[in-house]
Amino acid sequence: MKTRGKAIWLVLAGLVVCFVFLSLLDRKAFVASVDAARHLRWGWVLIAAAVEVLSLVAAAEGHRRLLKAAGGRIGLHSVVAIGFASTAIAFSVPVAPLPFSASYSLRQYANRGIDVGLAAWALVILWMSATVALSLVLFAGAAASGSLVAAAGGLVASLVFLAPPLALLLALRFPAVRRLLTGRASRLAAWVRLRSGRRLQRLFDRWPDPAAALDTVVERAGSLRVIVKTYAQVFVFSLCNWLLDVACLVLVIRATGSPVPWHGLLLAYGAGIVAGSIWPAPGGLGAVEAAMAAGLVAAGMQAGIALTAVLVYRLLSFWMLLGIGWVVMAVLARRREPVALAAL
Repeated sequence: MKTRGKAIWLVLAGLVVCFVFLSLLDRKAFVASVDAARHLRWGWVLIAAAVEVLSLVAAAEGHRRLLKAAGGRIGLHSVVAIGFASTAIAFSVPVAPLPFSASYSLRQYANRGIDVGLAAWALVILWMSATVALSLVLFAGAAASGSLVAAAGGLVASLVFLAPPLALLLALRFPAVRRLLTGRASRLAAWVRLRSGRRLQRLFDRWPDPAAALDTVVERAGSLRVIVKTYAQVFVFSLCNWLLDVACLVLVIRATGSPVPWHGLLLAYGAGIVAGSIWPAPGGLGAVEAAMAAGLVAAGMQAGIALTAVLVYRLLSFWMLLGIGWVVMAVLARRREPVALAAL
């Protein structure tokens, strides 16, 4: 209950930050936002919803190809289902969601005959690919902004997101770096566990020791032989995942009837992603909306229309995926026997 209370307060605080910021920016923003919501073109919204779902399917296809290249046999629909469920977990946990969503994914893959070491290795590769792809999107947004200050900020953000996969690559190569990272990860896990409620602590107990987990991934990485073409395909699908998410935002803006601010779109999108990664509320709730709306306003959109576009985008990219994920998780929980699916 204590952890749930903290999460609720963080969500409420994020929403207050979002609305207070926008009301200070333009006191007529709420009125304009309500008017823009009443005149939404729902055909565009439905297309945006389909594109958002397709973005997760693209990431799942990259994951499936990686598993297949390493010897794992699993159908795309199973990978998509696990992806939806693990995304829902990541959106529901306020602090350090990665261990919980990854732990759930590993158990689901194990139930389908995928070796835990192989599944963990594939998750790490997918995470690295997604992070590098996001850094590329942020860098592109910085380059297209036309503002030196904005470009510098976008470049710094892209480098920040690029740092974790580079650190992991160094850990795979140098034992000293690996010991440093595992030590930091163990201390972080201990710190979060002490400040978690009973339910989160039980989930942490299912997560292996960070040092042992990293050693497993390193050992698996050394034993697998996957061609470069597969890694390139995974990166392309990861990039498609982010670009389709951006396309969802573009379609939502079109639904409001407002011109798309192409020169500042990626920068506003990146601002929301960065804010969400810093703010400890589940899914960065509140901070994402405020940062992304402010970015769109800075790019030339009216405050009320920008607020409407961002809220509809978050309805699709956060709340819709969260709802689908929990429904899928309930369906998967009914399966009592491991299921091995042939690769599609």
